[in-house]
Amino acid sequence: MHKLEAELGVYAPHFDFGTSKAYQAKILAVRSRQAALVKGKQAVVGAKQWLVEGSAAKGATIIDRQIRLTLRAFNNECEAAIANACWNNVNAMEKRSETRPARSTR
Repeated sequence: MHKLEAELGVYAPHFDFGTSKAYQAKILAVRSRQAALVKGKQAVVGAKQWLVEGSAAKGATIIDRQIRLTLRAFNNECEAAIANACWNNVNAMEKRSETRPARSTR
């Protein structure tokens, strides 16, 4: 970090990767973990069993739809935050994505 940039508060590194290859590898690992959570139905916290008109199958269908909807909404929220991130609001956008975890209705 350059001394002048640090003094002005313009630059503060978030990551400690020596090369762009290391950064890319970490991104791929995170995406792989995310995919495994979605596939294992562990990406969203919420009710796992619900009876609809006395049917567990109908309840499971509605829960699966709600999980997909919740994940899409969270992804869209993150995409919007990334698209709107600027040098002066990146910390606020990061905090915003951390304070809005994906949750399905109970």
